[in-house]
Amino acid sequence: AGAVLADMLLVRSAQDLSNLLYDTSFTDKYRVGSFYSFIVMLTGLGYPSNNPPIADALNTCLAHPTSQGGLIGSNYTNLRGGGPETFKLMEEFNRGAWTGGAFVAYDFNRQDYKKVALVAGTLWNTSAFLVTSGIPHLPEPVELGLSCDECPSTSALPCSMVNLASLLAHVRLQTLVPGSTWDEISFDPWFGASGNLSITNKHTGLWPSGLHFLATDYNGTIVAASLLQSSIGQNITSTTSWEAHLALANYAEMGGGWVGFPSSDRPSSPGMLVHILKVRKDSQSSYLAARIDKVWGPWDSSCSRSYTSNCSNRNAQVIVGAATADILASWTTADRVLAFEDIALRQGPYAPSATNDFAVHIYGSNWKCHEVFATAPALGEAACPPELDAGAIATLESFLDLHHFGWTSIPWQADHMDFVHVFVSRISWKPLGEAVNFEELFLLTVVSQEPSPPRCSNDADCPPQSSCDASEGLCHCWAGLIPNQTAIQSECGGFLAGRMECLDLSGRDCLQWNEDLDKYSMNFSNCRACQPGYFCPAGKPTPCMKGQYCPEGSSAPIPCPAGSSARGAAQSSCDLCPAGFFAAMAASESCTACSKGTHAESAGQTSCTICETGNFVNITGAERCLSCSSGVQTLGTGATSENECRYCMAKSERFSSEDNRCVPCLWGFGAELPSDTKCHLLEDTVLIALGGSVSLLAFVLLIASILRIYRRRLKGILEKESAICDEIVDIGIETLCDFCLPMAVMPASAFENLTMSEYDSGYGGNRSAHRLFWFDTRKALEEAQSGRDAKVIILSHLSAEMPEPAAHLLRMQQAVDEVIEKRQWSKTNVYVWCVQLSFSKDDRAALDLACQSLYTYTKAADALVMVAPPMGNDDSLKRGLASLEQDVSCRAVLLARCCSRGVGEVYIRSSQGLEEASQAWACSLAKVFDGQIQCCHNGLHIGSKPCLRLSLLLPYLGLYYDAISTDEPTPGQAFFRETVLPVKEQVFPATFLSSNVPGGRRQKVTFFGDLLNRLDKKVLEEGGAKPATAATRLPN
Repeated sequence: AGAVLADMLLVRSAQDLSNLLYDTSFTDKYRVGSFYSFIVMLTGLGYPSNNPPIADALNTCLAHPTSQGGLIGSNYTNLRGGGPETFKLMEEFNRGAWTGGAFVAYDFNRQDYKKVALVAGTLWNTSAFLVTSGIPHLPEPVELGLSCDECPSTSALPCSMVNLASLLAHVRLQTLVPGSTWDEISFDPWFGASGNLSITNKHTGLWPSGLHFLATDYNGTIVAASLLQSSIGQNITSTTSWEAHLALANYAEMGGGWVGFPSSDRPSSPGMLVHILKVRKDSQSSYLAARIDKVWGPWDSSCSRSYTSNCSNRNAQVIVGAATADILASWTTADRVLAFEDIALRQGPYAPSATNDFAVHIYGSNWKCHEVFATAPALGEAACPPELDAGAIATLESFLDLHHFGWTSIPWQADHMDFVHVFVSRISWKPLGEAVNFEELFLLTVVSQEPSPPRCSNDADCPPQSSCDASEGLCHCWAGLIPNQTAIQSECGGFLAGRMECLDLSGRDCLQWNEDLDKYSMNFSNCRACQPGYFCPAGKPTPCMKGQYCPEGSSAPIPCPAGSSARGAAQSSCDLCPAGFFAAMAASESCTACSKGTHAESAGQTSCTICETGNFVNITGAERCLSCSSGVQTLGTGATSENECRYCMAKSERFSSEDNRCVPCLWGFGAELPSDTKCHLLEDTVLIALGGSVSLLAFVLLIASILRIYRRRLKGILEKESAICDEIVDIGIETLCDFCLPMAVMPASAFENLTMSEYDSGYGGNRSAHRLFWFDTRKALEEAQSGRDAKVIILSHLSAEMPEPAAHLLRMQQAVDEVIEKRQWSKTNVYVWCVQLSFSKDDRAALDLACQSLYTYTKAADALVMVAPPMGNDDSLKRGLASLEQDVSCRAVLLARCCSRGVGEVYIRSSQGLEEASQAWACSLAKVFDGQIQCCHNGLHIGSKPCLRLSLLLPYLGLYYDAISTDEPTPGQAFFRETVLPVKEQVFPATFLSSNVPGGRRQKVTFFGDLLNRLDKKVLEEGGAKPATAATRLPN
C-alpha cells in the first residue's frame, strides 16, 4: 500500500495515472507473494471532481489484481453484496482514508474470522482515491514437535520458537482491530488463553500447553495475560527487576525480537528466551512478550549422524534449536561471539563427545562464512563452515522461501558425503539496545543419506545378503552390494527410516530425475541396464574414458585390446586400427601411423612390418611397401626413399652394415661385389704398378705409397672432426645468449579457465584463439619482470597422453593457483609456460629450438612446478610422482633450474598438494639420462628420426659452460659444484645406446664425447679457472 501511495504522489498526468492503475492490476510491480493492493475512487464527500480521467463514480473499483481485472469498473458496495453492513464498512474505509489512514477489521467471505486491512487516501486533480491492502486474521498453522506431537514451550526447539512468534503476531494483529479490548484478548482461547471465555466465530485452544503471552505498559503494569489473568493490573517488577523491564522495553522500541532473559521463578534453570514487540492500542504503547525455556530438547546419545534414522533426525532438530536459542539469547555482539565459539569450535555442550559428532554450521546472509570468523581471535577462517556450491544454495533458498525451518537434501562435498539430508533454519539477530539493522543468519546441520544398519547380535537378525558385525552390533551388506532404506518424510517434516535391504546394482542405472528435488537422485525401484558407453559399478552411470569401451550393462570399463582404439569417451565398442596404422598396447586412445620404411597391410595390427630388401616406403601410414626398379636392390631393410635402391659402386665403394650406406674405399682398394663389407686390394692396381712384371720391390713400394695416402686422409678426417666438435661447443655456448625460440606463455587468468578441449587444441588452437603471449627475447622478459612485476611459472609435466587428462589439467591449474597464493603474486601479472601450449610438438624444428632454450627458460622463470600425473604415463611406469621422476625431459628441466637458480622456488604438486622441493630430492634426479625417454621406450624413432636426447646436447653444453666459467657464489653454482661435478661423467655421458636402427637393434652412439674437456680447455684459454672437484658424492 505504501508503494502505491508513494507512486500516486508522483503522478503528473492522466497517462501516469493510467500506467499506475494498469501496473496495480496486471503486473507484479505492486505484488509481493500473495500481498496486493487495490484502488477505489472516492467522491461526493465535499471534494467534487472536475473532469477526472476515469468515470466519476462513488466507490468505483479502478484497479484490482484478482479475477484478471474483472472487478475493474464495478461499484465496490455491490461487490460486497450491498445492504447496511456494506455501506457501514465503506464509511469506515472513507473515514480512515480522510483521516490519515487506519486499520479496519471486517468479515471476509468466511464468517469464522475477519480480515484486517490498512486503508489510506490521496488526491489527484481534485479526485480522491482510496488505497487498501489487508491480510486474513488467521495465525500460522501450529508447528508439531519431534515426533509429530505437541511442541512444548519447555525446550528450545525450532517449532517452539515459530509457534511463539506466530502467537505474538496473531495477538498483535488483534490489537489493530477497532473495538477489541485487552481483556477480550486475555481470556480468548484463540490467543492462547487458559480461561473459559468463548468468543463467537473464533478458533479454540490450538496452542501448545504452556504457550502464553503477557503485555505491559511502559511503567511495567501488566495490561493483558493469557495464562495468569489474575496478574493483570500488577507490576512486572514483582517477578523481575526494573532494569530488566526497561531494557526489554527499549529493545521493543527499536523493533523488538528475541532476547535471553534470566528466570527468577526457576533460578537454577539456564534461563528463558523472550520474544518482545511494541504495539499501539487505544492511543497507548504496550509491550507484548512471550517466552520459552532455554533448555535442550530430548537427546538420544546412542544416535549417529552418519545414518538416516528417526533418532538422528530428532537430534538434528534439537541441536539446531539449542544453537538458535544460544545466539538469540545474546544481548551484545560479544555475547554472540561467545555463542559462535561454542557452536563453531564444538566446545562445551556442542563438543563431539557430547553430541555424537552432530554439528551446527553457521552461515552469513550470503551463505558464506560469517564475517565475525575473520575478526574474532578464537575463531578464524579455519572454523568456517564447508563452502556450499550454487546448486545447494539455490535449493536452500527455495526451501526457506516456503518454510521457517525444516528438512531438505543438498549436494555436500565435505565429510566424504555426496547428497545429504540437512535441517536448516533462518534467524534474525541484533544486539540489545542498539539502533542497528537485524542481521540474517542460517543454521544448518547434516545427516547422511546412508540408511541406518539394523542392530543385531548375529546374522539371523540381519536382512538377506548382509551379515552382523559383532564389534558394532550392526548389519552390513556384503561386499559389492548397496544398502537401500526408504526414507519417508513424515507429516512434521522429519524422515522416518524403513527396513534396510541390500541391492546388487552392478551394471544397473538407478539414477533418475527427481522433479520434487529438481535434481538427479537414486531410484532403486526403477533401475535399468546401464546404457552402452557407460559403466555402472553401484547404480550410477559413469562414461567410459578414451581407450576403453562399455557394452550395455557394463559394471566396469573394458580396455580396448592392442590393435584397436577408442578416440572418444562413452564408446560402446573399440575401432580396429586401419591398414597402415597400429596400436602396440591395450587401452590405446588412438592408433599410430606406421613410420617410413614400415607398413601394415591389414587392420587391427599391433606393430608395423619393416620393408624387406629391395623395397621402400617414403610416407607414413603405408599399407604396403613399394618395390625398387627392376635389377636394383636396397642395401638393407627398412628403406625410406627410392634413392636407397642402388648397388654400391664396384671397385670404389663398400657396403657398411653399421649405418646402412656405401662407404668410399681408399685409392687402390675396392669391393668386387655390392654386398662386400670390406675393401680389398684390387688386382688391376697391382698389375698397373708392376707394369706386367712380377717385382717384389715394386710391390713393396706400391704398398708404402698406399699407406702414406691413407695416413694423409685419416689426418684430414680427424682435423675435420675436431673442427666440427669445436663448432658444436661454440653453438652450445651461444644458447646462453638469448631464447632460441620465443617464449610462448598463457596468462594465468586464462589458464585457470582452460577447458579440456581447449588444452587438447595445443599451441595452434590456443594461438588462433588469442590466448597466448610471447616474450621474443630474454631482455623483453626481464623488462616485463622489472617494469610491471611480471612472473613466469614453468610447469614440468608428462607431455604424453594420459588415462586421466582432465584430472591432470585440473592438477596443473591448481598448482598455478597455489603458487600464486603462496607467493602472494597478483594473478593479472602471472604467465604460464608448459610443453602442450608453448610450441607445436609435431614440429621437430620447434621442439629442437625449445630444447636449446631450456636453460635460458628455466633461468629466467620465477618458479618451476613439477606436476605429478594422477597415474602413470603408460602401463610400464609407476603411478603418480614416480612416473614424473623417471621421465628424462622432466629431469632435464629440474637440473637446468637447479644449476641456474638453485632449488629455491621449485615446487612439487602431487596428490599430497603443493610442497617445496628438497635439496635431497633434486640431487636424486641429477643423473638426467638414467631416466626413461619416451622416444626410445615407445620406439618412435626406428628408421631415421634422431633420439630426443640429442636435442638436449646444446643446452647442457651451455649449462656446463655457464657453471664453470664463473666463481660467483650463487645457489645454482653451489648446486652444480656439490651435486653435478662429482658425477659429471654420469650426468653428461660420453655415449648412449640408441635404437635408431632397423629392426629395433641398439647401438652405441657418441653423445657428449670429449666435448666437456674442450669446454674446460676453452675456459682456461679465456682466463678462467677449471672447477675443483667437489667433496660430496651423489647417492647411488
